[in-house]
This record gives sequence, C-alpha cells and structure tokens, in this order.
Amino acid sequence: PAGTSEEVVATTGGIHALYVIFRGLLEPGDEVIIPDPEWPPAAGNILAAQAVPVPCPLHEHLGWRYDLEELASKIGPKTRAIYINSPNNPSGGVLTRDDVVQVSAMCRERDLWLISDEAYEDVVFEGEHVSPASLDNMYEGTISFFTFSKSYAMTGLRPGYIAAKDEKLRERMKKV
Repeated sequence: PAGTSEEVVATTGGIHALYVIFRGLLEPGDEVIIPDPEWPPAAGNILAAQAVPVPCPLHEHLGWRYDLEELASKIGPKTRAIYINSPNNPSGGVLTRDDVVQVSAMCRERDLWLISDEAYEDVVFEGEHVSPASLDNMYEGTISFFTFSKSYAMTGLRPGYIAAKDEKLRERMKKV
C-alpha cells in the first residue's frame, strides 16, 4: 500500500519490524491494544519499548475475531495504538472488511495509530485480507508491515518491510 519507495523501511523480518515500529513510535507508559491470542513477540517488543501491551480477546465463536464493543472498551487515555494481525498468528482468524473498517474508524476518531501485521496477507483460505492502509483516509494513520518469508514461502529468509507515510515516524524508525 505504500505510495513511494521513500515510504518504506526495510527490515530483517517480522520481529525486527515490530521492534523498529514500537521503539520508534512509543514512549514509556504508552499502551498498545493487542489481540489475544497473539504471536508472543508483539507483547515482548511493546515491553522492550517500556510501553504496556493491553490484550483484547479474539473469540473463537466469532471466527477468532474481536467483539468490537469490547475492543473499544479497552481504549484508555494512555492508548497510543491498536495492533491487528489478520490473518492472525496463531489462530488463523481473518478480520472481515467491516471489522477493519470499524477498527480503522476507532483509530481515526481517537487519533490512534493502527499497526497492521500483514505477514500472512497471502495465506487466506476463507474470506479476504483487507489492509487498513487501503481504506479511505487511513494510509496516513496506519503502519503496515510485511515479511517475504510467509508470502513467498521462504522460511528462514527474513527480509521484510514497513510501510508508513509519516516522515517523522520513518526517521525515528530508521534511527532504531
């Protein structure tokens, strides 16, 4: 979804992307809402930035998706971002287009960043992958990251990238 190559930061994979994003974006005490269950490096890298992961359940009876009212209730005064991972690792749940639209609206209305882990964008067997950065007025407020190891079945080869429009944020991430 990046507009130009200048809006991309290369990484050595998903864990490195998370580290770079969270260290570049967060200040000590900031909160990031994360899905539960989640890939453990998400919470670990938030903690490495001296910030606080705030788990929000993905419900099996909803196809491993959020109850969106429950997600909204997790937003507090210290919330800086919502992190989504769709398709989700480890559950395999895929957020619907409406889910992504509603989470994006929550972020816009509350001036939050939306961090979108899109490592599994090409591994969808039911439903569709929807990048929040592709939605109207969301590219500016979305930080998306991708890995080649999943999309191109290159397990062990770690290249990836972060797409972010905000130049100040990209500069901070490059310093990390």
